[in-house]
Amino acid sequence: MTTPIAPPTCEFCQFPVPFDREQCPHCGRPSLFPNVRRVETSEEKGALQQRYQQAEAAAVARGAKDAFEKFAATVAHSRAVMACTIDKLLPVANGHTELYPAYNDWLKLRFTFDPERGQTDWHDLRGHAEWTLFKIKGEPVVHYAALSADGLSAPGYGECHITLKTHMVAHRATTFEGNSAVWLRDRNYQLPPGFRAIWADRHKHACAKLGDQLRPRTSESEFPGILLKPGPTALDHEFIEVHIYGPLTVCTFESVKLATATAAQGAAKRSRKRLGQTLPDAIQKLFAQAKIPVQPK
Repeated sequence: MTTPIAPPTCEFCQFPVPFDREQCPHCGRPSLFPNVRRVETSEEKGALQQRYQQAEAAAVARGAKDAFEKFAATVAHSRAVMACTIDKLLPVANGHTELYPAYNDWLKLRFTFDPERGQTDWHDLRGHAEWTLFKIKGEPVVHYAALSADGLSAPGYGECHITLKTHMVAHRATTFEGNSAVWLRDRNYQLPPGFRAIWADRHKHACAKLGDQLRPRTSESEFPGILLKPGPTALDHEFIEVHIYGPLTVCTFESVKLATATAAQGAAKRSRKRLGQTLPDAIQKLFAQAKIPVQPK
């Protein structure tokens, strides 16, 4: 069992503010985002720093200091990239909502399906993971992305790989060690400190997790594939997950890449209708109006 971390105090009234609150319950002033507040504690940052220093020392010992430093510099400029199916964008493109649906909103819209026999129940796993991570009563508005150095997210989640504008999400984004639904399930929902980070420390997080894959001859062209490594199924993808708290609209999007998901890459995910690489007219028009560039993979 991990020891509960005491919540920080309000900088104005000096009374403690529970982690799940978006404003101080005592004086009513706005607080930071719940995911960020949990990760920026001294316990979390200290544990991550220790992992980072251990990975750095190991890289130096095997002669990979230069590769380690270059990898850290690359990840320091990495982006949050979401992958989604085209039909997830249709409610926005058709004017039914301005907000891009978060995971729990997507469930309400019933665009997902119950798992077939033998398939992973992602809805159940995601609910347990969100409670472990955020402990927010009700349904947190959290969007999931992957840390990327080449504009591509994990395959199997949809054709549209959407790069988010860093200045629109950095203040409310945190990183996690992997696919949180799977990672936490495999560890019986125990979450020790040091496996998540604030956005500004994403390079330390990546180096702590992936530093042992760097060798003296590792080239910079290999970095994107180290940071995000697709597996044969969605359960096997290796990536650093990004949690973005709060709403998104198309104004949060910077660019979109289109990719065709293969049956193998989506095999461990629930069934979805896939529309290939042709954008419906409504979505094409939406992106054009928002001046969002769309390019093939």
